[in-house]
Amino acid sequence: MNAKKLNRYLLIAFVLGLTLAGWMVRYASKSFVASNDQLQSARQEVSNLETKRNDLLAAKTILNDKIFDVESLSKALPTDKDQARVLKELYAISEVANVTIESVEFPASTLGSQTVAKPSASTSTNDKSSTTQQKVISQATPVKDIPGVQSIQVSLGAISSRSLGGGQNGVRYPEMISFIKQLEHNIRTIQIRSIDISPVGAINGEPLYSINLTLNIFVRA
Repeated sequence: MNAKKLNRYLLIAFVLGLTLAGWMVRYASKSFVASNDQLQSARQEVSNLETKRNDLLAAKTILNDKIFDVESLSKALPTDKDQARVLKELYAISEVANVTIESVEFPASTLGSQTVAKPSASTSTNDKSSTTQQKVISQATPVKDIPGVQSIQVSLGAISSRSLGGGQNGVRYPEMISFIKQLEHNIRTIQIRSIDISPVGAINGEPLYSINLTLNIFVRA
């Protein structure tokens, strides 16, 4: 074998080796990128699982805070469904917040009354002389999923600050917030169902608001 052929074989071997090395580098690079992508995907999945776990732990904490003994709650709630008692409680709250309540509305009902079904013309004498069924209609309605607890809906309107004079209507912002907070502090028996707030003017540069509330008053059945 002369030197010329040897150089040719060496050149071919070098080219093949270089090509093989390039292919191996490219393959290794692709494998590294794929492995890196898989690693990033795994990290993201772990992060998502940790987030879900934290959310579940937070939800569990909230549920634990909200869980209460229904029997104890029922015993703690008042049994009196009298409107006068409800009004007295609401007026006491308004005095603490330094506001007045001019409008209080209960749902139309015949609270505490009884209706007796009239016997039909075809009813026999024995049936007429028997005791007829009576039905009591009350403003209190059962609360879903809480046995033994009922709610009474109350609408409040024309709420004004006590310190306003000259027939001025409306409530100042601090007193409005105070009144709402006073109601929230009674959340064990009072729930704010809806609230409507709108500006009605100003006095001495201080804005006044009109506020209407719908409340649920909870009582024991």
